[in-house]
Amino acid sequence: MTNSSLQQWNALADTVEMGLPGEPSAKDDKYSGGVVAICAGGRDFPGAGILCSTAAVRTTSSMVRYIGDSTAPVLANPEIVAHPDVSTAGRAQAWVVGPGRGTDDDALHELEEVLDRPEPVLLDADALTLLSKHPHLQELVHTRDLTVLTPHAGEADRLQEALDIPDQDRVSIAQELARSLGCSVLLKGRTTIISDATTTHAIDAGSSWGATAGSGDVLSGIIGALLARPDEEPGQGVRAATTGVMIHSHAAYLAAQTQFGPAPTSAAKIAEMIPSAIAKLG
Repeated sequence: MTNSSLQQWNALADTVEMGLPGEPSAKDDKYSGGVVAICAGGRDFPGAGILCSTAAVRTTSSMVRYIGDSTAPVLANPEIVAHPDVSTAGRAQAWVVGPGRGTDDDALHELEEVLDRPEPVLLDADALTLLSKHPHLQELVHTRDLTVLTPHAGEADRLQEALDIPDQDRVSIAQELARSLGCSVLLKGRTTIISDATTTHAIDAGSSWGATAGSGDVLSGIIGALLARPDEEPGQGVRAATTGVMIHSHAAYLAAQTQFGPAPTSAAKIAEMIPSAIAKLG
């Protein structure tokens, strides 16, 4: 797994032209690498907020903000800065919305508020469910500069139905979703498809250890942190998603290793292995 995946990363790195997170420069501070704000989890489902926020913290040297009334993400990661809602958050260069957030009116209004902002936004899980149900959200996504969607197969099915996209192969589905919504799409799977309708990548994870509960929340946090990095060139969504998938797949593989051989792992362990995965890819 390791050698072929590293070869795949080396080839993709030349193509997407996006480097890995590394040591801050002598002039950098907690803001300059890009602050990401996380709208995930809550009192009922705190785990998603913890996993998503932890992944962002492990991916970036810059600040991570948590939006919401749950104290769990900050207790798990005391370096996180918490805010009660979107309007009171300080500056952020990217947003992640959806994992474990719910689909009630409060979640809908929060999503509307974030989509009205100019920064890059990643939508996952419950935010994708809301997107499939509300045409005005679909229009907001279509008019934005940069939005990344990260559906699994079921979420992609709901978006296909909402947008009248016929069933077809996974590459075509990702491309059609990206084209219909004017965004970047990451269709999750052992082989992940990433497309903005202009550029498309298919990435084999090299193992299936990432197929575990909460793993997608970790992936969202990784990509959110990457989206917050300074990058104003076309194709930023595909670059961040592609790099994020490679980090995540390597972290999942490393999290499954024990002194006796590979064994089932968990999303929390995957999040903890993010720095090791970045170092290995580098």
